[in-house]
Amino acid sequence: MGKSCFSDEITRGVWRLSIRCDKYDYHKFGVIESSHLEQSKTGYLEDLAWSSVFYLNWGAVFQNRKEIAEGNQQPNNNSVVTIELDMNRHTLVLFVDGQRQPHSLANISQKVRFALFMFYTNRYADILNFEEVSAPK
Repeated sequence: MGKSCFSDEITRGVWRLSIRCDKYDYHKFGVIESSHLEQSKTGYLEDLAWSSVFYLNWGAVFQNRKEIAEGNQQPNNNSVVTIELDMNRHTLVLFVDGQRQPHSLANISQKVRFALFMFYTNRYADILNFEEVSAPK
């Protein structure tokens, strides 16, 4: 089964996370509500999906286990996926190889953590950049 990783809790500011995976096969990227992470018994994203906002590797976006939209670009292997979290507006914007994707998410919870879930073993993800920025792109 997969592995999950999480950032520290974020409550304010604009944050950007850029990652590159060797192979995009059933990966999820996004944020989870902090309080739900503390309640999870396993830490796996499947248990956390009720309070999460995710971009899936085939281009769909989900919020709290509901598909919001399809039509974002599917990343190629070694593509750079950037997630921009604006806690001032409570939005999540997605970029693939620097191109803003058409479907973003709103109504992000007050306290969240960035998360990455990789379903298959023997896969890796490089965190290329994780920073607080002065303004959204």
